[in-house]
Amino acid sequence: MDSDDLEPAQILALFTEDIQGESIHERLFTAGNMYLIAAALGPEATRNSLLPFLMSGISLDGEVKAIIAEQLGGFVKYVGGSKFATVLIEPLKILADSDEIFVREKAVKSLAKVCNHIPSNEADPTITKFLITLFSSNQVTFKTDACMLLPHLYERVADSNKAKLRRAFVSMLKDETASVRRAALAAIPELVNVLKQTTIMSEIVRQGLQERINDDDESIRVMIPGCLPPIAAKISPQDRVQFIVPISRVMVKDSSWWVRANMAKALPKLIPYFGSDLINSDIGMILLILLRDPDPEVKTAACLCCRQIVDVLQKVPNYFIDTVLPEVNLLAAERFKQVREEVAADILYFAKIVPDNVAEEKIFPLVAQLINDNDRDVVIAVLRSLSSTFGAINSFSITRVILPKLIEVATKEDWRVRIEIIRNFCIFLPFVTGEAIHAQIIPLIGDWLQDEVYAVREEMAMTLPDFLQVMQGDQTNSFNEVIDAIVSVIMRLNHSQRIPVRQAALLAASYIGQVLPQEVMTERILPPVILMASDKVVNVRILAAKTLNKLKAFVTQQGQQKIKLCMKQLANDPDADVKYFVQM
Repeated sequence: MDSDDLEPAQILALFTEDIQGESIHERLFTAGNMYLIAAALGPEATRNSLLPFLMSGISLDGEVKAIIAEQLGGFVKYVGGSKFATVLIEPLKILADSDEIFVREKAVKSLAKVCNHIPSNEADPTITKFLITLFSSNQVTFKTDACMLLPHLYERVADSNKAKLRRAFVSMLKDETASVRRAALAAIPELVNVLKQTTIMSEIVRQGLQERINDDDESIRVMIPGCLPPIAAKISPQDRVQFIVPISRVMVKDSSWWVRANMAKALPKLIPYFGSDLINSDIGMILLILLRDPDPEVKTAACLCCRQIVDVLQKVPNYFIDTVLPEVNLLAAERFKQVREEVAADILYFAKIVPDNVAEEKIFPLVAQLINDNDRDVVIAVLRSLSSTFGAINSFSITRVILPKLIEVATKEDWRVRIEIIRNFCIFLPFVTGEAIHAQIIPLIGDWLQDEVYAVREEMAMTLPDFLQVMQGDQTNSFNEVIDAIVSVIMRLNHSQRIPVRQAALLAASYIGQVLPQEVMTERILPPVILMASDKVVNVRILAAKTLNKLKAFVTQQGQQKIKLCMKQLANDPDADVKYFVQM
């Protein structure tokens, strides 16, 4: 039967049955299509039948209630337009009192949408009454809902009622229930965007925030740092110095590491609101206290803060070089791995804002120290930082300091470190002499292609084209000599007794075809590949077949004929898998 043929009572009965059905999937599907039910019922039946049913106290799953709460936010058009928007407040208010936090959040968002549809002539009394009812309720959930709603509805009420709502909100900051105080603090960053500067200072900061810095509950104090940047953005420079700086000082000396760490995380957004003179003094001292904190979480956050404000620190170079950098250097020797890892990730960003001589004297040796760290995550962090900052720092100087250290640890460290070194070593090549390439780099390539870990061998094979391209563009080195050296490495691997090494040689051959001249591929690379097509190990022959298929596009016509002949022989291989890959 078509829905157009059903009476409203029948449509509602079907909805009632489905929303309370046995299958959770059916209940979720029904809730998600509630707007179709409303459209079929029409505005009057939706107001008089569907909404009362939703308020009737039926037992529904949290997920179903969340969907209903979200749907009701777009129901204004289904209840008859803006003049009937207020009928949606009560069902959403019930959902906003749900035990499940995610349901309440959806309901509050929908309440904000619905209340913003209320006609202007009704908005002030309706919204004010609704919010005051929530604020004055004995139920904790209603108080938290009111705090969440106020920033979204504040501008829709008259000035006389705004003052009343602000007083109610400030009382929430002092509420005896911690969850209410948390909700009020969480609302401050959005609320200050709709408040006047004088109001923020007189009511939010003086009457609310300053009292909470000594709250007995650390879960309250931990939220204060996040309120400071939005407030600082809206108040005068004088008020920032008079109120924000003292509050920050209290936060960095809090007994809870959680609070102090959150202050360190908030600092990057806060510092840009202060001038260079304060960064050198008051705000700068707050940063130093955090860098010297005994807790690793705090020190880690403080070090990250230094990287995030690197543009600000660049404006106060003497303060950074003489005061901040020595503290960061001390953190590089921290016993806590997470602190050293953060220093490793950040240290090279500082090299971009100091003179070359300072970087060479104070930063590059620290990078070398971190590369030699006992923890692989620290080493990987500094290597990744190196790859992302290399072009912005003195490449010659850092190559001279870092490359010997990389070569020293290249085959000794954890295999993940070796992979990271392989990914990075090409950036140094333009600054390395031809003699060093042949004496140090090419032997390393051979070692990596023979590594015990497949991922290392594969990474090296994939990186070979990049290596050759760098060498091809470097006029200080003879490209032909480099080709000869690489070919010699591959030839040597062909005769290895280890099966994985012979396979690595084939893998390398398959990748370098895209950068080597066709003549070199035909005369130097193709013969050993063809030789391995007759290897006694099946897996080697399979890989040889795959490699030959790839090399067809990178050899001369004569080479293609040789490949064709070899593939013809492999087509008669006794192993079915070899035959399969020949035909691909």
